[in-house]
Amino acid sequence: MLKEAKKKEVYTEFICTSLNGQPIPQIKSGQFDALICGGALSTGRIGSSAFVEMIRMVQTDGVLCFNIIKEELEHYQEMMTELEKAGEWMCMSKASSPFYAAEDLPSECWMFFYKVSKN
Repeated sequence: MLKEAKKKEVYTEFICTSLNGQPIPQIKSGQFDALICGGALSTGRIGSSAFVEMIRMVQTDGVLCFNIIKEELEHYQEMMTELEKAGEWMCMSKASSPFYAAEDLPSECWMFFYKVSKN
């Protein structure tokens, strides 16, 4: 993916790292206006502890957009609720959305939009 991004010649920085609960030193707090994470929040890939780092990377009043397969929401919901109760972010939208058309893959997911409350 980084090779494809470099070909576009529109990005100025490339970081290849894991997204988990640990801070990514190359990314400053509030560095981004928004963060989009599509198809990656799944058990065995990116766990709920990554939400803390995602919030850190996005500026106050910035937006986080991500999707979670409906069957996997239970693995993320507790952390999402805790962070909202703590005032870290606020859910602006939760909607059902198509995911995959293939029969052997999940057909629907939840699409979330959160606003970062403080950073």
